[in-house]
Amino acid sequence: MICINDDGTEVSVSEGDAYIFAPGHDGWVTSEVPFVGYEILGSGKDFGAWKKAD
Repeated sequence: MICINDDGTEVSVSEGDAYIFAPGHDGWVTSEVPFVGYEILGSGKDFGAWKKAD
């Protein structure tokens, strides 16, 4: 799967990868193999790409 963020950066993930896609992105599957992703959310979502500025 490839994901392109609004700022133009690109993230490519494959089977077994862990990843973070920041808000503001578009993604698509790039192979014939079905892609299954699991989105794990915590309450507040104040970490990683979603971290609020102090």
